[in-house]
Amino acid sequence: MTKTMKIIISSVVIIAIILGGGLVYMHEKQEAFHQEMVDIVKSKEATNIFEDGILKLDSKAFTKEGIIQNYSVDYSTIEHNPMGGIDGTLYINNQKNYM
Repeated sequence: MTKTMKIIISSVVIIAIILGGGLVYMHEKQEAFHQEMVDIVKSKEATNIFEDGILKLDSKAFTKEGIIQNYSVDYSTIEHNPMGGIDGTLYINNQKNYM
C-alpha cells in the first residue's frame, strides 16, 4: 500500500468518525429537547391550561353532571410546533379512537 493510499484511507476513517460523533450528538440533543417539552406538558401550569380549556368547553366538566369526566395526555405525540409552541394529543374520557 502506498503512502497516498494510507493517507486517503486515514482521511476517510477520520471523516466517518467525526460524522458519526456528530450524528450521535444531534440525536442526544434532540432527545433532551423532547424530554424538556414533555416536562413542560407535565407541569402544573400546563395542567391548569388544559383544565381551563376543557372547562370552557364543558362548564360542568370533571363532575357527575358534565360530559367530560377526565382527560389524558399522549406524551408520545408531543412535538415542537414551528410557531414556537408544543403540539400533542389530549384524550377526553379515555376515548383514544376519536380524533
